[in-house]
Amino acid sequence: MTLHIFNPEHDLALAANLSNFTPPLAARTLRRSLGYLPAFWAKEGDAVLVDDVALAEREYNSLPHSLVEALPPPRFVADRELRHLQITSVDAWGWDRAVARRLLRHGIDASLLPDEKELSTIRQLSSRECAANVLSQIKADGMAGEAYACTNEQMVNRLVGEMRQAVLKAPWSSSGRGIRRVADGAISPELSGWVHRVLQRQGAIMVEPFYQNALDFGMEFASDGSGGITFLGLSIFTANEGRYAGNVLAPESCKRSILSELLSEKTMEVARDTLTRHLSKLYANAYKGPFGVDMMAVKADGSDHYLLHPCVEINLRRTMGHVALCASKALNGASPSGMMRIDTENDCKLRLI
Repeated sequence: MTLHIFNPEHDLALAANLSNFTPPLAARTLRRSLGYLPAFWAKEGDAVLVDDVALAEREYNSLPHSLVEALPPPRFVADRELRHLQITSVDAWGWDRAVARRLLRHGIDASLLPDEKELSTIRQLSSRECAANVLSQIKADGMAGEAYACTNEQMVNRLVGEMRQAVLKAPWSSSGRGIRRVADGAISPELSGWVHRVLQRQGAIMVEPFYQNALDFGMEFASDGSGGITFLGLSIFTANEGRYAGNVLAPESCKRSILSELLSEKTMEVARDTLTRHLSKLYANAYKGPFGVDMMAVKADGSDHYLLHPCVEINLRRTMGHVALCASKALNGASPSGMMRIDTENDCKLRLI
């Protein structure tokens, strides 16, 4: 049996890099409310670890009947049950020291989990600095994007002054957190304090130009850990102030049609193929599992033409884009207007509309 776990605090845990990490309330609420999500990809006979079994069953069964009927019956389990299960593999939303420690504490065999060296490698590959290095090597005609890792405040101030409109990012943080925008080329005293704290804690800060973003989307992949990379599909999503809000549920042909209004199919193919080649070398013997690459369609300077930003971030974990792909597949392709949203006003409920 495979044990699946949804740990949405993963990005915060990477930033903290602690075995004993207590997520903030918002992350704990998300984990408790949406703990059933791995049932979307779990196979019959697998188990899904949740904080509250009764709540997971109730929330899962409140999803559209057509979706629930298309999936194998899930088995939700709590921490206290793990020692009594015949678990042969573990599939986490994302791997970090905190989730590995939680599983070890509740009796999961260490041989089924990444060791400290592997966890350290995953953390390094998950940093925005790593994504910036990938960007510099895959960018081609029809594409845009710059990102620089700064190790001191002088470098940050110089680049911000040159760019005028810039975005500052912590190397590790969850979506919407750890990101600040500078609109006039000057860093305020308050922002300067934030920069100082990030540099102290994480050793660097990313500086990028601000882009006029017309569309957020991504490409979802899976790595077999031996150099094989599989493209799984496109993810078109919405975000509020950098925080995930929802995904389009649609067949791949519809998503390609939406993107073709802004970007050429050739440019998209080049980005996909170049990413696949580059990441197959980077992740060989280093990472096995799903991951997603966030992208943007950005306005070219002084024109109505759009360019592809092919690597805004790399999420070295499962993503909501993967969830949307699983939901669309189970529903046999939703209409182009279908959406999957997270309603944060009602205890983080998943809505398919």
